[in-house]
This record gives sequence, structure tokens and C-alpha cells, in this order.
Amino acid sequence: MRPDSFEESLRNSLDGFEPGGAAEAWNAIESRVLANNESYLSQKRKLNYSKAALAMVGIGLAIAAWWVNPFSDSSSPSDIAQATTPVVTPPESKQEAMAVVQDEPKSEDAEVESPSKEVRSIPTAATETPAKQSTKAVAKPATDDHIQKPVVSSPVWQISTPVLCQGESVDWKISGNRDEELTVLVNNRKLNSKEKQFTFKKAGNYEIALAKKNKKDWQVIDTKKVVVHPRGGAEFSYDKQKDYQAPIVAFNSLSTSESTKWYIDDYLVSESPETSHLFRNKGRYSVKLVTENENGCKDSSVQTIRILRAYNLMASSVFNPDQEKWMPIGLKGNKNIFELQILNPNGEIIFKSNDAKKEWDGTDVNAVKQKAPNGEMYLWVAKVTDSKGMVMEYGGSILVSYYSED
Repeated sequence: MRPDSFEESLRNSLDGFEPGGAAEAWNAIESRVLANNESYLSQKRKLNYSKAALAMVGIGLAIAAWWVNPFSDSSSPSDIAQATTPVVTPPESKQEAMAVVQDEPKSEDAEVESPSKEVRSIPTAATETPAKQSTKAVAKPATDDHIQKPVVSSPVWQISTPVLCQGESVDWKISGNRDEELTVLVNNRKLNSKEKQFTFKKAGNYEIALAKKNKKDWQVIDTKKVVVHPRGGAEFSYDKQKDYQAPIVAFNSLSTSESTKWYIDDYLVSESPETSHLFRNKGRYSVKLVTENENGCKDSSVQTIRILRAYNLMASSVFNPDQEKWMPIGLKGNKNIFELQILNPNGEIIFKSNDAKKEWDGTDVNAVKQKAPNGEMYLWVAKVTDSKGMVMEYGGSILVSYYSED
């Protein structure tokens, strides 16, 4: 029954009853009823506040337990349930509890949910089965065995080639740990630490080693084998012919190499061990021989040849038409292609030939007797193309003389 209904019922029952001096008693009763109502409402509010606070504390504890360690293998489902269920402190005595329940109307119990119901409504994500929890990754405490220690890498070095020829060099490159003092040894001979290559002046088998500095000496880290092949040599000899009209020089290689190449002023003239060459002009010439042996090792040597007189096809400068025919010796028996012209003193062409067998017999169609007169001076010009396509021009004068030296 509500307090206002109780008051109204009491008033109705006492309506018309007015004993003497009852006004003061009635006022006292009314004051006590109002005081009891106010005390009841205050206790009810405190109880509701306490229930709500306990429910919120339980929810907060459950969420905190699930958030901090949702995947721990060390917690069983029962432990997790205990951790997420708040502990509700009971009233100090059963009488207080009974008093609270008796004073509270039944209609209000349906409106306020118990703390246990609110706790049961918390999500159960933290209460996974042990089978699922076993699949989660567990962070293990770090021990001395699991601490990663820094790895110190050994120096790594590479050489350019293990096989080379006499006089060639080997380069190397060192990478990796460079905190140590390193050097290279060639047949146990220490090199300067700043050197990055070594030239082998002699043929033979060599051992190159990489070493690091210890307290007193050097410790070899790695070794590599190197083979140095000898060169085949490129010495040669030459011989000048005594006929100065034909400055031909013969060359002979003194090397045992398989391949030989002859160069005159950087121009390749032959690939035979023995060869000869005709020098057309006077001057100095550089003759170079390049050889290569079976190991692929090359060698070379250079000599200077001096030619004192120009070649000029060994053409004669005096001609007697009564005794001979005229043709430069350099064009006779030569397979080169040529074109020869002879001109009179007036610059007129009186003879042409591109065949070594077609020689000039002294005929001059412009002369009085169609024959070159005695003491006349003629000019000649020849263009010669050799087997390699080079074109050379030659020329000179011819003195006609019918008198023999006899």
C-alpha cells in the first residue's frame, strides 16, 4: 500500500470522530507518518544506488580481466569465470536484509534487475575453450639462450683471374668485416695493405693469401692459387738486299709461337714467320712483330729500319732506242695493276701501257722522223695498285741517248 493511500484510508476511518483534545494527537501521528515515509524513500534510493554501483563495478572488472589477458593459457575456464564475476558484499545481518525486503513493495522488485543478471549479460569472449586457447601464440620469457648475439662476418675477397700471362696483373677486392687489419701475401711475401693489384714479372705457380693482424704476427684467412704462363717471345732479325735500286728487306721471326703478325708503321703486312717487304720511299720505318703462343699469351718487339733511297720502280733514267726498250723494272714480272704514260717536252702523251710486256721503243709520232731525237728529255708517270688496293704514284725523267758507253 502506498503511503498516500494509507493516509487517505486513515482519514476516512477517523472522519467524524472528534474526541476531546484529539487535535494535537492527530497532528503528532501525521508528523510521524510523514517522517516514516521520508525515511523509507531515502533508504530505497540508497539501496537502488548501491545495486547500480555494484553492477557497474562488476561489469568493469569483467571487461578489464578480458582486455588485459584474453588469450592466456595459464587460466582455466573456471578461473576466467571467477575473474569476471563481481563479489557482492551481503548485508551485515539477516535481519537487515529481511527488513529491507519487507519494507520494499513487491511491485518495485520487477523494475530493478539484480546484479547477478547484469553480470551474466557480459560478453563471454574471454571464456574461450582450452582447445582454442592452445592455438594462440604465447610470448615466452627471454632467456640467455634466446638472446641474439651480433654475428661477426669474416672478410670475403675475390681475385680477377687465377690464370694469366707473364707481365700481367691480378686485381682483388675485399668485402665484409673491415674492422680488422688485413693484408695480402704473395708466396708469403707481405704486400702493402693499400695495394689492390700485383704484377707477375716471372712465369710460374703462385699462392696468394689474405691474412689478418694478430697481436704478434699475421694469420692467414684464405688462399688462392695463381698460374702464370710464359710469353712466347717476339725477337726477329732482318736483312737488307745489296741492290739499292730495290730496297727490299727480309724479316725472320726467332719465336716458337704459333701465331706471328708483322706490322710496318702499324700497318699489317704479313702473318708468316718469314717475310720480305719493298720500301718505296726513303726514310725511317717502325717494324713490329706480334706473337701468340698456345696459352694465349702475346708478346711483341719493335725495331726501326732506315731506307736511304726511294724505290721509284727502279726505272732507268737513260734510254738508247737502238739497243733496248724502256719499262721500269718494278713493273716487270709484277702482278700489280698499273698504268704507264710517257710525255714529250711539250707535255703531250706519246705512249701508254698497262701491260709489262708492252714496252716503249722510243717512237714519238710528233717527232720529225717519228723517233725520239738524241738528247731529248721525256717524262714518265706510273700509277700502281697493289694487291691490297693501295694506289702509289711514281714518276721521273728519261734522257734519250744513242751513244753507247763503248
